[in-house]
Amino acid sequence: MLRLLSVASLFLLASAARQGVLDYGYEPCEGRYVGNGYYNLAGERSYNRQVELVCDFRRSRSYDRVTDIAWIKLDDYGSCRRAEAIRGRPTVITRRDKSVLTIPLHDSRDHGVYRCFGTVRSGYNRIGRRVVYMDVPFLPRSYRYAPDFY
Repeated sequence: MLRLLSVASLFLLASAARQGVLDYGYEPCEGRYVGNGYYNLAGERSYNRQVELVCDFRRSRSYDRVTDIAWIKLDDYGSCRRAEAIRGRPTVITRRDKSVLTIPLHDSRDHGVYRCFGTVRSGYNRIGRRVVYMDVPFLPRSYRYAPDFY
């Protein structure tokens, strides 16, 4: 099942950090860390191009049914307490246990660590849920050397 989630309902704005992430009721710092995601970028020095940030919970091998996947961007210090708004016109496509956040025309202001949350049911036929998350460090090597031209 393919779901294209609306950007407005999907992203945590910095001012709403205390209210929880999205309609799923996540708190920005809750959950169990299950690994890192990855990003796809055409060339390390390709600015103003599209980047795809990928959370694939199947790769963690711990969970095979993750639902209600949502994204935030951590602040510059990697803290979830002051999450930032995601700039531009990002889109998210979620298919089963995998979610792809696409940022068009990215630049150095988009670099940082992104976090995707998901819900795992606590065992077969058990009531309850557990929140898990993956971090996706989007820090291309050229980030350290590329000057800002703004």
